[in-house]
Amino acid sequence: ITMHSTLLVELHPFFRSSHAPSRTPNKPLQVLNFPRGQGRATMKIALTIHALHGGGAERQLAELANYLVARENQVVVVTLDRTETDQYKVEPRVQRIGLDLMRESRNLLDAILANRRRVQAVRKQLSIYSPDVVISFTDKMNIVTLASRPHAPVIIAERSDPRKQRLSR
Repeated sequence: ITMHSTLLVELHPFFRSSHAPSRTPNKPLQVLNFPRGQGRATMKIALTIHALHGGGAERQLAELANYLVARENQVVVVTLDRTETDQYKVEPRVQRIGLDLMRESRNLLDAILANRRRVQAVRKQLSIYSPDVVISFTDKMNIVTLASRPHAPVIIAERSDPRKQRLSR
């Protein structure tokens, strides 16, 4: 997981923070190449996160979407929440899909069924969009994205310290 975060930190210097290493220890540096296009999209990139409101991961995802679309990539941002709740805006060329599936679960069975609906909805959107790569942000959304089994490589971008943040249902 650290290596994937490091890839994003290395790719985008404005994402650096005091706790982010510049390299993954004991591994060679690997950098994703998102070249500028010649008037056409160079890659189809899907970004997934629970919502575009709240903390730093949400802001970083919006900045990453804008960065990638400015380099002539086709970008879609898929969130579990509605687009009307967005506090961080993306460029108009970024396709925005809000699934409206953010609800509190009443019990364990409700949570299981809600997560099943989320996985199916993300799977459907990624199947329709057919990205070259998927970049997923935040713990719960990373699990939902991986469970959706997209037909593209998935990069996990985790922004929390598991010693300080508990993964909930």
